[in-house]
Amino acid sequence: MHRALPAAVKNSQAKPLGADTLRNDPDYLYELALSLKEQEQRRLLLVADQFEEVYTLSSNAATRQAFISSLLATLQSQPQYEAPAIGLVLTMRSDFVTNALGSETFTQTLNQFQYNLGPMSREGLLAAIETPAQRHSVVFEEGLTDLILREVKTVGRANPDKAGIFDSEDTLLSTDLPLLQFALTELWEHQVYRDGRYTLTLADYNEIGGVQGALSGYAASFYSRLSDEDQVRTKHIFTHLIRVEEDEKPTRQVLTREDFSDEQWGLIKRLNHERLVTLGYSEELKQETAEIVHEAL
Repeated sequence: MHRALPAAVKNSQAKPLGADTLRNDPDYLYELALSLKEQEQRRLLLVADQFEEVYTLSSNAATRQAFISSLLATLQSQPQYEAPAIGLVLTMRSDFVTNALGSETFTQTLNQFQYNLGPMSREGLLAAIETPAQRHSVVFEEGLTDLILREVKTVGRANPDKAGIFDSEDTLLSTDLPLLQFALTELWEHQVYRDGRYTLTLADYNEIGGVQGALSGYAASFYSRLSDEDQVRTKHIFTHLIRVEEDEKPTRQVLTREDFSDEQWGLIKRLNHERLVTLGYSEELKQETAEIVHEAL
């Protein structure tokens, strides 16, 4: 995150933005934001997406609390009647809110600022599917969007904890949007030029496996092309990139370069190229990291 800050902030006697800094100086983020406001007349917006990973990926309670305290300090330090120097947006799955309630300060903040994102309607999901294509003058073959919506419902019935279900009022109670996103991304690569315009077809949608099968089918196809040795390594990689705790749903976990052999890391890079594993970098550990794109794998 520190590398993304403007130069004026970086050069203002900035310290490394790691766990030690946040633990020893919880006001540091707010001071950076003030520096930005004073030097460039700009305000800073921090967005922490998938905030539940603070709980699923960190086993160090002290480091976790230091990070949370530093974020909350940015809200508590701001003058009441001035335009805030910093804004903070956290997104978190609803089933992890109880973890946040274990902190009194975090609970008070949630009570004051929490916004619950309600279920997506059928119309909302339809717009999310069609609008990006419309912006590029790409059309869906007649009947394809209805099929996709039915597939989302089918996934929901098969896996009620992981996918989309429409109730009698056509409200999406829950949805596994990453699976839909992967299917649509794959479908986009198969668009054909027909009758003077680019079209996404039913035949191609069925070929990639639809919402239910696109990701698993893509992964299985890649796996089948691996050597016997790499298939064994792939099983080891994916087994270790999933955390399964007692009475908990399987969740992704981030591991570092040192958790894998050279052969395994070389394979992880291939998996990243195939969009099955995401690579990152830990500023705190000064190492590359890896995580799977979705728990369905």
